[in-house]
Amino acid sequence: MLVLGTFALNAQNCADYQTVTLNNPPDDCSAAADLVPAFNTCKKICVDLTSATASTPAPSCGWTPHKDVWFKIHNPYTEFNNFDGSVVIAWKQLPDPAHNPTVASYAAVQGTAIIGGFIPVGVNDVCGDQGFQPVTCANDSIPDTGNQLILPAGTIPTAQQIEDGINANPPSPLTSISVDDYTFWFQLENYQSTGGTICFEVSSYQSGFSCSDPTLLAFANTGSPQTQTISRCLCKSAQNGGYFNASNTPCTVGTSYNSTTAFYQIDAPYDCNNLSFDLTGWTGTGSVNATLLSNVQCPEVTINAQAAPGQKVTAADVIASECLSIGGTTTLNATCLPAGTYYLLISGADDKAAFSGNVNLLQGTPPNPGIPLLAKVVLQGAYNGANMNTTLRTNNLLPTAQPFNTAPFNYQGTETVANAAAIPANAVDWVLVELRDDTNTNIVERRAAFVAANGDIIDTDGTTGVKFYTITAGNAYNIAIRTRNHLAVVSRLVQTLPNTTAFDFTLPANIQAGANQLAEINANTYALKAGDINADGVINYADFNAYISPQGSTTYNPADLNLNGNITIADFDLFRQNVSAIAVPAVR
Repeated sequence: MLVLGTFALNAQNCADYQTVTLNNPPDDCSAAADLVPAFNTCKKICVDLTSATASTPAPSCGWTPHKDVWFKIHNPYTEFNNFDGSVVIAWKQLPDPAHNPTVASYAAVQGTAIIGGFIPVGVNDVCGDQGFQPVTCANDSIPDTGNQLILPAGTIPTAQQIEDGINANPPSPLTSISVDDYTFWFQLENYQSTGGTICFEVSSYQSGFSCSDPTLLAFANTGSPQTQTISRCLCKSAQNGGYFNASNTPCTVGTSYNSTTAFYQIDAPYDCNNLSFDLTGWTGTGSVNATLLSNVQCPEVTINAQAAPGQKVTAADVIASECLSIGGTTTLNATCLPAGTYYLLISGADDKAAFSGNVNLLQGTPPNPGIPLLAKVVLQGAYNGANMNTTLRTNNLLPTAQPFNTAPFNYQGTETVANAAAIPANAVDWVLVELRDDTNTNIVERRAAFVAANGDIIDTDGTTGVKFYTITAGNAYNIAIRTRNHLAVVSRLVQTLPNTTAFDFTLPANIQAGANQLAEINANTYALKAGDINADGVINYADFNAYISPQGSTTYNPADLNLNGNITIADFDLFRQNVSAIAVPAVR
């Protein structure tokens, strides 16, 4: 049984959450249950309509005889602080199959009437209709409504508005009426004549739980670190607005996941914004979903020809997403976001729970964009007469991390890609690019990159060129290209970086030792010579020994000179073509 009480909009507590069950209520306004104790208090009301009386509906949404139940709210503007005349009924459980529960609203007044202009009489219309009977359909076949029925702000009139409305056209024989007290009645109607159990929560509409009306977190352009503390009970509103469900939340949740999502709009002022959310408190079990979005789109959903707030996000770009838990991962981070509007979504796998946390903003330092080197090179072993084969990439034989971390290269760079699918589709093999000083004796910086099928050197992100991060723009360097099984080359003259035209290692005039250092594969087409399997700068019988040992292997191996993933006699033929080739000393 519901207990009468007065509840303010700002006094919710997740600990107040409980289920109030009504079994087989009659279809009778005089037996209406009081909604006041459940309004904005996280109480879930479950109504068993199995044995309820079936009746012909009041103004309806087009169904056959159904079963319904009555509720009432007495003097809502007095009972609830800051009440705005809105009501949100959010379904937590609906009988199967899907249906369209609806609500018909009625107003009953208590006060004094004047008969014939002279005789005052008392009015106590307990269940009567005083001209207010909108019917609202909650169509749960529209996914974006989130199984909500929303009566927008101002839907429920004040006592004065009711009085003014009646007095504008008073029923006979009254000439005027003074409304001292009034009650709103809600006739909750179920689509199914067979009944079932409906569970819902009821509240006034509150911002901060919908993509169309988020809580604003505006940060000043001060240059100093800033923090704003946020906290909410996720049962504070009956709204089910949110972005996540059981299939797309960053946390693993069950199919019964139906927690409310809190929405925060963050206005970030800097060119480089470091944003983070630190979870400091959580009363629920499981974890908290925390996601940062941009480019959020809300659906255009109307209920009774009015735009419905509290709807779910239909499209957005995910900037960062984490499954946070007290004692585990507690921070969601996003670095160097451009100035703009972002949306922080907080939700939990629990149906009811409270969270607290800090939203932190720091003016970040843009990452070093790097100075690109554009270069072009062809590997003899992979050349097919037009470009180079990408067989290793196609067969997922290229490593995801740079392979030059062993002798004789001993390069400890961290160039990687996330997985095999992230390797650029046109990649032939990894190459090691070295920048050397003008004496060609000191290596200034090295970077591992890919060579593309057309000969372009491409960075690990697939962009043309390889980026260097410790050099100074406008300075000139010698450039060397090294691979795991081809003879290395080095530029004949220093090159100023960044360059706008790719330095072409297929032209003998551009490299030290000219055509002697390269293999002519077509008229005027030159490539790095295949066969330096041990990468010592000389192609000789030491490389033959390196070839013999893994013969037949189908792994990523330097002996695979033609880069087809299989070491065979064809690789030996390539080696034999180039025996006695010697690199210029500077490339060793």
